[in-house]
Amino acid sequence: MCAHFHECGGCSLQHYQYEKQLEAKQEQIGETLQRLGGFSDFQIFSTLPSVEIFHYRNKMEFSFARQRWITEAEIAEGLYVEKNGHYLGLHAKGFFEKVIDIETCHLVKPIVSEIVAAVRDIAIHSELPVYSTRDHEGFWRFLIIRTCQNTDDLMVNVVTSRFDEKAAENIKSLSSQFPQITSLLYSTTANKASVAFTEKEYLLAGKNTIIEKLGRYQFEISANSFFQTNTKQAERLYDVALDYAEFSGDENVYDLYCGAGTISLYISDYVGQVVGFEAIESAVKDANRNSVLNGVRNCEFVLGDLRDQLLDTKNIISRFGKPDVMIIDPPRSGMHPKTVKSILYLQPDRIVYVSCNPATLARDLKELRTIN
Repeated sequence: MCAHFHECGGCSLQHYQYEKQLEAKQEQIGETLQRLGGFSDFQIFSTLPSVEIFHYRNKMEFSFARQRWITEAEIAEGLYVEKNGHYLGLHAKGFFEKVIDIETCHLVKPIVSEIVAAVRDIAIHSELPVYSTRDHEGFWRFLIIRTCQNTDDLMVNVVTSRFDEKAAENIKSLSSQFPQITSLLYSTTANKASVAFTEKEYLLAGKNTIIEKLGRYQFEISANSFFQTNTKQAERLYDVALDYAEFSGDENVYDLYCGAGTISLYISDYVGQVVGFEAIESAVKDANRNSVLNGVRNCEFVLGDLRDQLLDTKNIISRFGKPDVMIIDPPRSGMHPKTVKSILYLQPDRIVYVSCNPATLARDLKELRTIN
């Protein structure tokens, strides 16, 4: 078992045998669809196990904090000193301003833990304080690391509240310490929320993006782009989506929340046309680059917020044609009510909903069922 498990908010089922984890997830989905969605007549298939149960995550966001979580053992033995410092890890369960000062995380490749320790050391030896969402002062904010399963690319992105030249030089030293890094970024954000979404990026070494493969396709991924966090399981997920979409070869498909175009490109050989909709500009740029990279010509990507984009149903159909199939892969917050209504007005023949949150899935399905 992970040494941090009981305090860390990163995992919730790791104390179960893996088979029991799969059963628990299946039961959670069924219970959520019943309780929040009001569904009773549905079928849940067995959970598809992950190809790898450890070291599978291709992206992890770590947070800096002035305070770390003190374990009960440390309190009992008096082995701690209560002070503000430079701590880097995952948030303790239920605490937004304290982190578990992570030494090892079994969800990611071992090199990730090594890089975390190195970045923590850089911060400790700097004269710059850690940022706090309590007073919105300080410098060090996040560390985002992306690894690849099917290529050797590795992205490290250190996020602070503002640019500092000395800090940039110290961060740049990571490239010599870890030659495996192919993209070393130093980014800043003025956003007061505890969200690791950057506004300005400074390339310190390598290139601005990394490339991962799914099936026969290559995907160029930038710092803020969404990409399924379990690469090998993503291929299985998209194969399941293909199966349920029941494509005949000439469908017009709308891919909502398309991100870097992963699903759009993955299904492109099986349909007539795919129109991807996405609100993040950098992701749309990635999607267009990925189309060119893979020689795909039947995908088009549209930038804009879906709750606004789809409201003018007649204009959307005039521009892109009526959708035969919709693939929906929203963020954890699910769909905006306006988007749900627009989907019903567009009347696709089939909908394939890919969800990462059973609660918002149940809510959205309930709305899709009840709106006339």
